[in-house]
Formats: sequence, C-alpha cells, structure tokens
Amino acid sequence: MINKFSISLLLIFNYSFGQKTKIDRFVSDAAKAVIKPEFRYYNLIDSSFIAENNKIYLDRFEEAELSEKYPDLHIGQLFEHDSVNALNWNDYNIPRAKIISPKEIPKYHLYSRITVVLYSDTPKEELDRLEKDKPFGKIIVIIDKNWSEERKQREIDEKVDDFEKCFAEYQSTFAEEDKIYYSFSTPVFSDDNKYALMSIHVDSRTSSCCGCSYLFKFENESWQQIFTFRCIMR
Repeated sequence: MINKFSISLLLIFNYSFGQKTKIDRFVSDAAKAVIKPEFRYYNLIDSSFIAENNKIYLDRFEEAELSEKYPDLHIGQLFEHDSVNALNWNDYNIPRAKIISPKEIPKYHLYSRITVVLYSDTPKEELDRLEKDKPFGKIIVIIDKNWSEERKQREIDEKVDDFEKCFAEYQSTFAEEDKIYYSFSTPVFSDDNKYALMSIHVDSRTSSCCGCSYLFKFENESWQQIFTFRCIMR
C-alpha cells in the first residue's frame, strides 16, 4: 500500500521533472535570440546569474504597446519576481551549449596595437626590458637617427605589417564560437506559464560586451522572443 510519504515523494519528483523539462525547452528556444544559427556550439557559463528584474526599465509608451498587443500579460508581476535560485546548467539538456566554468573561458587577446619607436642607440638593457615586459599588441621599432624620414616610415610600416600577419594567424587558431561566451539568468515565468523573462550577457573577446533582458511568449508550441528591453554595454 502506498503511504502518504511515498505519494509526497512522487509529487515532488513529478514537479521537479516538470520544472526541468519546462526550463530545458525554454532555454533552448530563448538561446536563439542571441546565438548565431551557424554556430556549431556556444560557450555557456555553467551557473545562471540572478537578474534584478525589478530594475528593468520600461517607459510608459513601451508598456502601453505591450499591453495592447498582449492583453493577458501582467508585466508588473513579472518584474516583481526576481530569479532567486542559481541553476547549474550541467543539470539541463540545452542543445549546442558547451557548459564551461569561468576558469575555462577561452583566453583571447583583444586587438590593441601600440607602436613604440626607439632609436638604435637606446641602451641594450632598456631594449631587453621593454621586449620582456611588452604586452600583446605592443610593437617596438628600432630606427637609426641617420635614416631619412621615408626610410624610418618604411621600417615602421614593415613592423606593423608583420604584426598584422601574426595577429591574423593567431585569430585563425580560434573557432568563431570561442571568441564569445554567454551567461544566462535564471528565467522567471508568469503564473500562467505563458510569458517569461530572461537576461543574457554576451561577452565578446574581440569587441564590447553587453547585457540584455528579453521577454518571451509561449505560442505555436515554442517560446518566441517578443520584446527586447534596453541593453547595457559592459
């Protein structure tokens, strides 16, 4: 005979399984808002972050527009529900997601070129120190004081061209997928499970980074992005 404890366990299991399935489906659909379709995979930080939904800004015109298009949407209620629990994405089935820890973020040098021109009579100790301590992208060009301006410029241009070629080769060693990584917030669902909020941070190793919050609606058997709130450059 099944006792009350067993029934309780079964109910908890069914609820947990249902929640996992819902989040699996939602994140798989929501990722399409930012992940390029040609990516074979994408790097996703293994733990979700807690989004402060009550700080999302929505002006009265945007709010009126959403209310008109989606009369069953209670946007204020969604804003009031901050996501309170971090999720471990390793526990979920997310297509194309390559789950990584922050320590596993692919290291990628940003393109930042600094050209330093020095004369050939600079002490060797100073040159050695500069070469040893120079960051990626710093080019040291040694010129002779007696050279013509044209000759000096040609030497600088050659060194810069050499760096450009080396950087292009360096870039080619990275898959496009590894030049970007993503962080997803814990999604928040409306009481009727028709709408959901999620924030996504996109960190590009080659350009600026940004974070956006997105509103989704479940329709036609999938989650569709219906609104993007103001993005914040980071």
